[in-house]
Amino acid sequence: MDEEIYLNYRESVRKEFSHIPNFLYRRGRKKFIKSILKQPYIYHLDWFRARLEKHARKNMTNELEFL
Repeated sequence: MDEEIYLNYRESVRKEFSHIPNFLYRRGRKKFIKSILKQPYIYHLDWFRARLEKHARKNMTNELEFL
């Protein structure tokens, strides 16, 4: 996924959880992202994995650094 698209997604997720204080949101979001990154694959279908896995992991790793 393009970095700009992921940034928009990330901002949308934050808006969805805007009722949660920042310190709790960051803690929960980090925990969620780390749990996804621990999995051997984000995408279960080969077609998506071949095309998107590398970028998805990069975007999520960048988000962890941002948080």
